[in-house]
Amino acid sequence: MKRLSLIACGAFAAMALIVACEPLAGGADPESSLYADNVVVVDDGISAAVIWTAGSVYLVDGYIRVSNGATLSIEPGAVVKFTAMSVLDIEAGGQVAAIGTAAAPIVFTSYRDSAAGGDSILNDGSSAPASGDWCGLAVEPGSSGNQFAHCEFRFGGRGGIAALKVSGTAAVDGCTFRDNLGGHPYDSDADYATLDASEAGSTTTVTNCVFYRNRWPLGIAVEMDLDATNAFSYDEDGSGTIDADEDNVHQAVYVNYGDITGSVTWAEAEVPLCFFGYLVRVKNTGTLTIASGAVLKNSMSDFDFDYGSTVDRTGATFTSFRDDSLSGDTNADGTASGPSDGDWYGVYVQASDDSWDYLTRNNATGAVRYSYYTAGD
Repeated sequence: MKRLSLIACGAFAAMALIVACEPLAGGADPESSLYADNVVVVDDGISAAVIWTAGSVYLVDGYIRVSNGATLSIEPGAVVKFTAMSVLDIEAGGQVAAIGTAAAPIVFTSYRDSAAGGDSILNDGSSAPASGDWCGLAVEPGSSGNQFAHCEFRFGGRGGIAALKVSGTAAVDGCTFRDNLGGHPYDSDADYATLDASEAGSTTTVTNCVFYRNRWPLGIAVEMDLDATNAFSYDEDGSGTIDADEDNVHQAVYVNYGDITGSVTWAEAEVPLCFFGYLVRVKNTGTLTIASGAVLKNSMSDFDFDYGSTVDRTGATFTSFRDDSLSGDTNADGTASGPSDGDWYGVYVQASDDSWDYLTRNNATGAVRYSYYTAGD
């Protein structure tokens, strides 16, 4: 075992993560642990260019910051494990390049996960890994150009946070997110999706990723494009069918609120796009293209399309978060709830400078269902 000591940085700034990531009962005690020979303990901040190589297991212990001007490069096949309270935080001006391959992915996982890199802590007596064993990675505002390619994120999301939280910009491609806890974005502003890019820069991309056995798989910012290359279930056992335990608890993408001022495309139609409690407004400079067949589910949210905006919503349906008839039981409560008029506000369209109206509500076959407002209100 080696201990990797770099220049320490100050107190960890992401206080929401600190509060959420309390110790796990039975968690590893780094002072008394017996590590495998291939383990490199990372317990100080990163303030220079650093490379993590294949063949070693990097055990992140604590709140580790990649500081302004520093770059962390992770090679294909590397394994990065986290103790229970641990976070890898990419600060403004810092950057991570985690670029694996299909044959040699980079794995971010629990210290209990012996399937990746073997049994790393030999005397902890812990059981198999579980969702929420560790906290997550955070890309802070002001951190740009981050890359995650062919990475696996397993067993993270402790305390309702994301396994990967992007608030700066990043390209996430070909990654697998499975068995993460995370939170319910509709319950609390402090709860996050497994891959949460709901506050990310608009140039952030999520492509060719697979999400399964997470609580809530993905969240995006309102001005992010989302293509149709991601998958929200996976035939892990190779049976030829997707079993219920190979889905996510909530089969959906959370979309944050705000204004659309440029050109945005939402091409995802496998699972619904969900909106909670706030206004999505397409300004007069904005263009929004929604895939035909897409379902947009809402809870106390509303849409405004300004005069001069361009919105292609042909074949898309706006409905209630509780509407199980379209795209299934998104709120994951079985038959406990059902949709009703007023579950959300509606779609408000400005036809001219002084002419506004809502789209017509038609709960049976319409493009707008279970809204509070309808045409003429």
